[in-house]
Amino acid sequence: MIKNIFTFTACIFTLLASSQKISEQELQGNWKLTALNTAGITLDVASGKIFSSKENDVTIPPDALAIIKDNIKQYGESLKNSYITITGSDIKQTMDDKTKFGSFTIKDYKKIQLISTTYNDGTTSEVPVKIVNGKLCITNHKSKNELIYSKE
Repeated sequence: MIKNIFTFTACIFTLLASSQKISEQELQGNWKLTALNTAGITLDVASGKIFSSKENDVTIPPDALAIIKDNIKQYGESLKNSYITITGSDIKQTMDDKTKFGSFTIKDYKKIQLISTTYNDGTTSEVPVKIVNGKLCITNHKSKNELIYSKE
């Protein structure tokens, strides 16, 4: 009986782990930037509303938190027309009114997946990527900003 429970549990964990992998097919289409999360502060790009974690509200002095939120809100204005379009292995990324074209692959790295992109201007990026509740989440490994996209 214990062996059966262990086998069942192992199968469930295997199923959950495999279902979290992103395929190129899942990424196809247009993705609109809907949120930016940085240091526990989340900006809803469309509405301009800002949400802060309770931890930030306690650890960051109110004046400093207000300045941070204001800076994020100002930056958010330039993100309203940001999106990613993926067709096959081709990618078009528009952010801050700048558009880049390139191609990508998805790589497994330890327990995460990376989207590795080579742009037509010769620049490259390799950043963690996941889909959570139907939203595409891309984390900038340098700034630790998480960009959250919704499929259109």
